[in-house]
Amino acid sequence: MMNLLLLKRVLGWCCVINYGLILVMTLFFLFALDPIYEIQSLFLNVPQEDYNTLWFLVIGIWKILVLVFNLIPYLALRIVGRADESAPEVLP
Repeated sequence: MMNLLLLKRVLGWCCVINYGLILVMTLFFLFALDPIYEIQSLFLNVPQEDYNTLWFLVIGIWKILVLVFNLIPYLALRIVGRADESAPEVLP
């Protein structure tokens, strides 16, 4: 059972860290996109409108990946853990 507890903790912290980074990326998108575009336009030849779409797409895909690979498994382990605690013990 310790392995499941460790996995729950790891997935929980992965969710916290990933959603924190998504929040930071979203704040950059809302408040600092133009300065970031000016710096990255030196390396990328992408129009401003396409660049905005790419940022929005990256944030959206990242949210979906975190949901599928971190949050849903974490919630499933929480549900299974509660079901195991309430289930009657079966003696061999």
